[in-house]
Amino acid sequence: MNGKLPSILGILSVAAIGAALWYWPRASVPPPDSAPTPAPAPVTVTAPTPASPPFAMSTADGEARRVDMPILAQWRGLNVKLACDTLAADQASRQGQPGQEPDPRKTCPRGPIAPDAETLSNLAAALLVAQTQTDDDDHAVELRANYIAAIGAALRLPRPQGWPGDFATLENMRSLAKVWAGENDDADYQPLIAELSGASASLCGKQDRDRCQSDRFFDQGVALEAYARWKSQPSFYREAIGAFHKALQVTSKDRDPSKWGYLHNAIGNEMAYLSEWEVDSLAKRTLLRNALDEYNSVVVTIDANGDKKLNAVLHQDICAAIAPLAALDADANEYRRAVHECDAAYVAARAVGYDEVAAGSLVNSGDALSSLAELEHDSTTAEQAVAKLRQAADDGYYQKEPLGRAFAQGKLADALSIQAELQERAEKGSGRPAVAEAMSLLDAVEPLFKNAGNTQYLENAAATRKRLAGLGYG
Repeated sequence: MNGKLPSILGILSVAAIGAALWYWPRASVPPPDSAPTPAPAPVTVTAPTPASPPFAMSTADGEARRVDMPILAQWRGLNVKLACDTLAADQASRQGQPGQEPDPRKTCPRGPIAPDAETLSNLAAALLVAQTQTDDDDHAVELRANYIAAIGAALRLPRPQGWPGDFATLENMRSLAKVWAGENDDADYQPLIAELSGASASLCGKQDRDRCQSDRFFDQGVALEAYARWKSQPSFYREAIGAFHKALQVTSKDRDPSKWGYLHNAIGNEMAYLSEWEVDSLAKRTLLRNALDEYNSVVVTIDANGDKKLNAVLHQDICAAIAPLAALDADANEYRRAVHECDAAYVAARAVGYDEVAAGSLVNSGDALSSLAELEHDSTTAEQAVAKLRQAADDGYYQKEPLGRAFAQGKLADALSIQAELQERAEKGSGRPAVAEAMSLLDAVEPLFKNAGNTQYLENAAATRKRLAGLGYG
């Protein structure tokens, strides 16, 4: 969607820092004792000022809880006129429909606005219906924001008869926000999803509580990672590590080894992401080694072949950690090892229909080949890298993921710039077609990165342009 949610961004302010290596963000994975390496200290999400009082809520078992949800508490106020007009239109649409007569109790408040929870719930329901019926992206975002505002206001008031329960209400809003975030990779919903996931975890009932909390802390980590990735906010990777460690505390390796493995894999991913923002080579190396420790802890402690998707993920992420270590050491053999791991991940992922990992493995493999070509001044390897990255950019998975496809195209542009540089060394003017293709790709992807707010990818695109300009064609 083109519409944005400025209320979230106004609440959260974490500065983006540093420059970055540009490696494919690890694949998100299905929801997944002790970690092999200590977790970096979590950085607390900036709380709104002034601090908002917690919500008085009930668990799935009916026990009282006080739950902090600063994003929801500081959400912008409900646009009552918009909500009432939407409700009136919904009521009018039901006129004359058998069994769908307007409910006279579902009316807008008159006079000074002090609606009760039932009225707010009715307004929210009408807004929710309306957002599915509009073709205007910005209007849909406005309706959704007001739906969230109405539910947030209702949660401050005595619950009406027939209220589905606080846990169910948060879960419903969380599920909707996840759907909305998936539309055009809209990352602005992710902080709210993270907050709702943590709140839902605190409201899990006694029955199967560990699994309930583990799933929701995992979702919290995934949302924080998505926000960090697409908004170039590396501090949120540390927040994600904290969420995944909370999930590990309630996840048994014996009862659910795959989930335990996914959680360690996810912690490793956050460390690898953080390494991309680290300018100190020793600190970068330490983070990458810690990431590999997390991945290897899964390999050596559970039979990864028993979970074929996890097996593919591990190959993919080991590849993505080895490649930047190879760059630090200018080690051609390690680049080749990275390519081998990524190619193994691609084969494993295709075998089980895990398209996201397959596509990401192509990107990582092509990128490692491109770096190897640059290191060894090898035009043949450069051609292989371009071919693999072109295959990645055209992969069917990315037809549904615009930002993912833009990332792959950006990597292809970088590989083309390396190929052009090697061609120019061999014969002046022979690199012109590769330069033209790379420039065209950059022209296409930079607006997407800018719209997404991803300064990291924009900086890497600028570096590719600088290389192209150095060839005399930029």
